[in-house]
This record gives sequence, C-alpha cells and structure tokens, in this order.
Amino acid sequence: MRIMLAAILVFASTFSFCGPGQPIGNHFFEGLEIDNELHLNSIGSDSLLPPALRTYYSFFYTATDMTTVNHFEKKEDGTLEHLLYLETQTNPVIKERVLWRTVKTDEILSKPFGTVYAKKQCGNAWWPPRANRTTPAICNCENSVLVGDSSANRRWGESLGESPAQLSTAPKHLPELTSGTLVRMFGAGTEHLWISADYEPSGQLVRWSIGQTTESGERVPGTEQTTIDLNDKRLGEYGIPARIDLRSSPRSRRFAIPVVRLPQEQSIVYIHYGFGKVIQENTLLNGVVTSSRFLQPSVTEEERFLNSWCDSRMRATDK
Repeated sequence: MRIMLAAILVFASTFSFCGPGQPIGNHFFEGLEIDNELHLNSIGSDSLLPPALRTYYSFFYTATDMTTVNHFEKKEDGTLEHLLYLETQTNPVIKERVLWRTVKTDEILSKPFGTVYAKKQCGNAWWPPRANRTTPAICNCENSVLVGDSSANRRWGESLGESPAQLSTAPKHLPELTSGTLVRMFGAGTEHLWISADYEPSGQLVRWSIGQTTESGERVPGTEQTTIDLNDKRLGEYGIPARIDLRSSPRSRRFAIPVVRLPQEQSIVYIHYGFGKVIQENTLLNGVVTSSRFLQPSVTEEERFLNSWCDSRMRATDK
C-alpha cells in the first residue's frame, strides 16, 4: 500500500531517492510519494526551476547519503511559505535512502528584535540493528520555541513558515503535554536581548539559548546551551528557573518566574501538547498570566501520514 501525496498527480517520470544514477543538485516536482518503508519519491516532471503551481516540492540530491526535500506553497498575496523540511539518510541494513528526519517551523510572533517561531523536529533511529530491520524502531520528536531573524532564513522569497491558526476557545480534550518553553525579551529602544529555555514535561530545564539585537539593528543568532550548569550566573541574571510547573500553572494563571533587574519587554511561556499538535501561549507580567491563547499549526498531507506512522512508534522499544 502506498500513500500518494501530490499537488497535481501527473503520470510522468518518477525519481526515487533509493536508486542509483540520481541527478545531483536541486530539482523541482509537483508532488511527493511516501511508501510504508519511508522511501521518498518525486512525482511529476523534473524541472530546474520552481513550477508555476500553488504547491510544489524542491528535491536536493547530494553525492553523499543525504537528500533533502522542501515543501512550498504560494499564497494568494504571492508569499511563498515553507511548509515542511524532510531529510533522508542511508538505512544501514538495506543500503537505501529513507526518511531520517523532518523539521517544521511556524511563525508565532513578529517583533522588532526578530521572529518568534515554533519548531518541531522528528527523527528516526534504526537501533538496535537487526538483519531484517528495514524501518526505524524508534521515532523521537521534540518541540522548541526560538527567536531569530526570519529574513536570514529565507530562500527564494519564502517566509520562515506558516502562522498557526488561533483557536476561538480552549480545546475540550488536549493531547498529552510534551514540553514547554520560556521566552524572555529584555531591552529598550533598538537594543534587545532574548532568552529561550526548553523544559521537559516534568518541568526540568533541558537547554536554553541567548541572542540579541544590537543598537545598530544587527541581529546576533542565539547560542544554545545544552549542558545545564545550575551554578551558571546567567540563569539567575536572566530569570531562567531550573524547573517550571507546566501542569498546574496554566490553571492557576501564575508561573514562578524570577523577577530580574533588566528592563523587560515581554515574557511568554509556551506549552506544547502532542508534540506541537496544539500550542498554548501564556503572556506574563510579573509571573501572572495576562493573556492566553491556543494555537494549532496546519498539517500537510505528508505530515498526516508521518504523524500517524510516528505516533505508533514514539519512544517504542525494540522487542
């Protein structure tokens, strides 16, 4: 059984990731096909230029084990949005290129200091290796909220990602809480400092990054800290707690966020449910929630298939 994903189904030449003699470089196609073994195949005519279609796929074939696919969509106002990034690696057992990871970004806020965006990344692992292992045994996903310069991430004129839909009311049944992110912005005038800290469902800090917008308007990308040193004085200086109660704080509308001396512009806590299926945004003032909204990112056809596939293997153990 195959899942057919295409903007326009064109019965033309089909290029596969897993065969020899592939074209090297960037190629554009009308559609994408994903089979149950996670091979990614292009559908339609091969073009070296973006087609005049509402949605299409850019395949970049390399001479190594990796191939990348970017899914784009043209909006009515002419904006080109980047919907999804897919990447292949060679399966060590069957020696074929199959899906390795996906990355989805959604613009949440646009501020003078940069763009706040949600990032969802899912990766596959063929471990432990088995003679008959043709598909990954484990699928791991993680969410984060970052601040960056959207213009620096644009290619071919596309935006960094779609803006998720804002739900009119809170969902009656939320998916499982999977992570949280604290974003703090400091500064005055044209100079800003921003902090992004990611937390596990338990509320434990797992990584954080810091970036800035200089007085001249130059945006300095964030530097990620993946080794947590609770004695790091910057955690106290920027008010980044080692733990956040992600479960009861939204109900009480109060988060235990330290007060700092820096001039503060905004503090926001994002809570991710179902690995980005729903995002709750809580804007804070002195730790008190002043506004809250629920956001729901769009889902492409290939994501529908991959989400179902991945959910069945999420953190699975090989038996």
